[in-house]
Parts: sequence; structure tokens; C-alpha cells
Amino acid sequence: MYYSVGQMKSILTDVYESCKRNGLLIRKDKADTELARSLLETASSGMERLKGWNFDFERKTKNYSFILADYYEILRMLIDACLCLNKISTSNHQCANAYLCIHQPELKPNWAVLEKMRLLRNAMNYRGEAVSQEEWFKLKPEFDRCIALFTRHISKNINKQESNSIH
Repeated sequence: MYYSVGQMKSILTDVYESCKRNGLLIRKDKADTELARSLLETASSGMERLKGWNFDFERKTKNYSFILADYYEILRMLIDACLCLNKISTSNHQCANAYLCIHQPELKPNWAVLEKMRLLRNAMNYRGEAVSQEEWFKLKPEFDRCIALFTRHISKNINKQESNSIH
């Protein structure tokens, strides 16, 4: 199903308001820079691991589920790190995405793309559906863009928060 930009914005707003109303976005007293740094380091290690991967299994089977799962988990860590720096916590991936889209427009998060990633990962995890080569190659540039952008943003903000706490 395809939605217009206006419909996607409306869905994003509805999801965000539902997350707030249901207490799924938890405000913390202070930013957790230590957790954000740990998540960033783990995500960076995950990306280093993937750089050395040969993807033979995926090419042979045309099943890109496992690689999507790895990229998704790296992206999740980075989104969680962004939330840590904003004094927010949630265990709900859709709520984390909605918060990021609404409160961090400088990161240019694309709600429709984040939802597509989340729904593919859920289809794989909860219904055993495979991710096709075509689906993977459509999403990989978005994963790469988000991971690079979020990594720079988190690094910059950890350093900024730490230098503010020194002064």
C-alpha cells in the first residue's frame, strides 16, 4: 500500500501521539552519554564486521534476511543512542522512529523508509518471511545514509555534551 506525503505525515503524528499517550516514550532526568557512546561503539564495530563480509550466502540463495537484520540492529543502536542524548527511552521501535522523525529533523529521517525497514525486519522475525535481493538493494542505500548521518550526529553531540559538562 502506498501513501501520499500528507498521509505519511498524518500517520507519523498519530503514531507519535499514541506513543506519548500510552507512556511508551519515557523522559529521563539527564542525557545518558555513556550509553550513547557504548551504542555508537558497538554499532561501529558491527559496521566494521560487515565491511569484511563476502555475502556469498546472500548471492547464492537470494535471501538477504540476515544482512538486513544486521543492518537493522546497527541502525536501532544508533537511533537508541540519539534518544539517549535527548533524554528519551523506549523499547518500542516504531515509537523511537516517530520520536526521531519529529524531534530530529536535522537528521532528515524518512518515516516511510524507517517503517519499511521495521516492517521487513518484523516480517522476517515474526512470520519467517525472507528479504529478497530486490528489497535489500532498494533499502541498502538508505541504511548506509542513515547509519553514516546518525553516526556523525551522535559523535558530534557526545563531544559537545562532554565539553559542556567540563565547563
